[in-house]
Amino acid sequence: MQGTFANADEALWPGEFVRVELVVSMRRNVVTVPAQAIMEGPSGSYVYSVGNDQMVHRADVQVTSRDNGIAVIAKGVSEGERVVTDGQYRLADGAKVAVQQTTEKGAGL
Repeated sequence: MQGTFANADEALWPGEFVRVELVVSMRRNVVTVPAQAIMEGPSGSYVYSVGNDQMVHRADVQVTSRDNGIAVIAKGVSEGERVVTDGQYRLADGAKVAVQQTTEKGAGL
């Protein structure tokens, strides 16, 4: 990427580099999960969702993109479902779990 900038106060020097992020499109009303919730198996991607009974259920998901630690899900989980983000390797479908809420804004569903 190349750009030209006014430099009246001479704040920019030749040879300096900057990091640029170009947003090409915005997706609205999509289901997202933390990328660490996505597991890969022989039949594709899946997550463990947590039901009201504190039991986990394996849900096959279709991931459309991953960026900055967030995965966009096309199908497999719905808005509002809770997913497991830590300790998935020790789980099996139907296992009972103890839920710990995250304090990170925007994490989970």
